[in-house]
Amino acid sequence: MGIPVHPAAHEAPRRNSHVDHCASEAVNRLEDHGEAGLWDGREDKGNRKMDLDFLGLLDRIVRSNPQEHFCRRPTWTRELLVATMLRKTGARIHKATMSRALAQIWARRGPARATVNCPQCPGCGSKRDAGPLTASS
Repeated sequence: MGIPVHPAAHEAPRRNSHVDHCASEAVNRLEDHGEAGLWDGREDKGNRKMDLDFLGLLDRIVRSNPQEHFCRRPTWTRELLVATMLRKTGARIHKATMSRALAQIWARRGPARATVNCPQCPGCGSKRDAGPLTASS
């Protein structure tokens, strides 16, 4: 008994018009401008928004309570973080960019961790409390 093969596996692969278009555009730029036509044109886009200062401030904000920053919710959302960072830095970023920024500072997403008493000394009264978006220590 052989391995089942999809009937279309023997057909010639279909051409992808988007790929063909991009390839022909690259060839045209190469012919018109030489090797310089292949350089990425996004290099002069302006200053980066997600620099080390931005990420450092984001890290401090994520570790704080949203209500300290005049947010009604007790937990952070990406949208709240975007709005808070806009107020603090003037940099407007997309919520997908915020997800990348949170990944860079090792913040985890998910439900809040349970509040528990200190395991080393039960009588000390200290608790571990983490919100839904917390930076890993």
